[in-house]
Amino acid sequence: MPRGVSAALLNVTLAGLYALFIWRHAEAFYDTHELPLLAAVILETMVVAMFLARREASVSNVSPTAIAATALGTFSTLFLAPIERSAVPSVVTVAIQMVGLVMAIVALGSLRRSFGLAPANRGVKTSGMYRFVRHPLYAAYFVTFLGYVLAYPAPRNFVVLACCLTGQVLRMTLEERLLFRDQEYVAYAARTRFRIVPGLY
Repeated sequence: MPRGVSAALLNVTLAGLYALFIWRHAEAFYDTHELPLLAAVILETMVVAMFLARREASVSNVSPTAIAATALGTFSTLFLAPIERSAVPSVVTVAIQMVGLVMAIVALGSLRRSFGLAPANRGVKTSGMYRFVRHPLYAAYFVTFLGYVLAYPAPRNFVVLACCLTGQVLRMTLEERLLFRDQEYVAYAARTRFRIVPGLY
């Protein structure tokens, strides 16, 4: 399949999933006015906007494994549903999500048009949160959606979160395998030892 056609199909699929996600959460927010619903919507909106505005990568991995990891890590969260409200106070879940959102905003602000989904080299970023860990956006995703699942602990949401984490870890591994071909990244990784959690991983 020609690359342009594949890109168009990906964009259409993403738009459809995103529209369904927004509709489901807007409807739930209209009924309940629960703030945890908004954090997930804001993060997914930022990700979609950055994806559409991304620049072409100099090197990318579009192998079946990389595409599967990308889809699982990024698009699976669009299947989260605001069901089975938990007993965890909203102030706790909202606080967790707000921390994740701030992390995501700072990380995306550093990436700008270098943001992408499939493993690729769009230039080595070392500013902002990238001074502390090599993949702060993955950490932000986890924190934000952990808050969401704590607010709506339906079994399906735990399955979605597990799928997201599996995909993100695999994508991060493939991305680093590609980036380590760049000596600038090698030097950066030597300075910034941890991937997503300072002092731990």
